[in-house]
Amino acid sequence: ILAQLIIVFTLSDLSNASHLVDFIEIVLHKDLTFTKRTDLWANSAELIAHSPWLGYGYQNKVWNEEHLNGPGSHNFTYIILL
Repeated sequence: ILAQLIIVFTLSDLSNASHLVDFIEIVLHKDLTFTKRTDLWANSAELIAHSPWLGYGYQNKVWNEEHLNGPGSHNFTYIILL
């Protein structure tokens, strides 16, 4: 939960934390964008900011590609907020 709060919702730059970078790249075998998920999270946060009260209703693959530039937000909280 703490990692999600720090990484996802603050969209922090992790490149300065060498131990965390090593863990992500060596242990998890991911890049620092978590396979482009950080871009999807940023796009989701921007959309939520534009419609925080009403959201966007049900999103399908076409909507996600058009508005998020990807298959979905890859984060349950963002899915609910959208």
